[in-house]
Amino acid sequence: PQAPVTPLPGSVSASSATVRSIRWGQQDFGLRVVLDLSAPVPLKVEPGSGSVTVTIPGLMARGTSGSVSPYPSEIGLSVTQFGDRVVLAFRHNASTVRHFSLEAPFRQVIDFYDPRPLGTSPAPYSPWTGPPEGSIVEEEPPEEVFQPLPQPEQPSERPPRGVRTVVIDAGHGGKDPGAVANGIKEKDINLRVARLMSDILKKEGMRVVLTRSTDVYLQLSQRTNIAVKEDADVFISLHCNALPKGKTAEGVEIYLMALPSDKHAMELALIENRELVEGGLESSEAADKRTRTLLKILGDMQQNVKIEESTSFAEILFRKGESKKLPMRRVAQAPFYVLRGAAMPSVLVEMGFLTNRAEAAKLKNPNYQKQIAEALSSGIVEFLKTSKYN
Repeated sequence: PQAPVTPLPGSVSASSATVRSIRWGQQDFGLRVVLDLSAPVPLKVEPGSGSVTVTIPGLMARGTSGSVSPYPSEIGLSVTQFGDRVVLAFRHNASTVRHFSLEAPFRQVIDFYDPRPLGTSPAPYSPWTGPPEGSIVEEEPPEEVFQPLPQPEQPSERPPRGVRTVVIDAGHGGKDPGAVANGIKEKDINLRVARLMSDILKKEGMRVVLTRSTDVYLQLSQRTNIAVKEDADVFISLHCNALPKGKTAEGVEIYLMALPSDKHAMELALIENRELVEGGLESSEAADKRTRTLLKILGDMQQNVKIEESTSFAEILFRKGESKKLPMRRVAQAPFYVLRGAAMPSVLVEMGFLTNRAEAAKLKNPNYQKQIAEALSSGIVEFLKTSKYN
């Protein structure tokens, strides 16, 4: 059972802090706990097999938000106030524990990797062997636990009855250029086509939200979170493709999130599922683990209704591309992380191969960008007008 929070009399000194809240969140790797503190203080974190003890110089009031674990079967927590310090004792059955701090505001983060249920056979435990904590502080905080959603292109006002909402995601952005080949950065093409589509769809009477309307970086999870928050009717993520040296291909590919249809689709998903961290892309192992998690979800659930709707959406987009004389390559399936969590029909479009010199030149051409935008927008309009989705 959870031990109660039992603060004793004391006062906060200049070298102490108040624990304002404890936040909990599920992550791809397991569970994350964030301690929000009123000021930077010298913490003592003692991770180990089965337990983690955090000693904080300062106070924690009774009833502080998050002081009772919302995941008691996996992580237990007891909090005790000893005079001028508070001790948090976590019980766990995780394979490893990582901890680091973040500034402005000051937070202590504790990550529990692959936690098994408490009371089951102990997980093989090994100490965290990643980069030194000093460099972890600079890491892009994964998921939305720390970062508020960026403001979409327009306010989150509910549209009038009957008006459809389309969320367009221009892939990559900011410090993440995406594919770079033949003097072109993928992020720029994605954004230009997204803006063109926005103009076209607004003229069709639709409400359009861009996940980014400028050159900014968003994490993968933030993109579909915007679609969910905006109650989108459809979600479309725009990208450009690339192949290793010595290989060539051309054409537009449309993907929906499902079990991979072939090896190429799986390889592309692994590439697109990599997040950017300080100093470059995260390890392929991290992306591989994220993708395996999606495969398990898809294998268990198959998300049949969503897959059926997204398939219909993709097929209409493909036909419209053909009618607009685009080099349509195929519709395929793959576990793309950016489509995870989207509760509406969702697709990812690879508009062409930047590593193909001729196709790169077309993608850079404003007239061709407009041709792509018109084809995709026309497909969206037709899909949303079909009686099944009215």
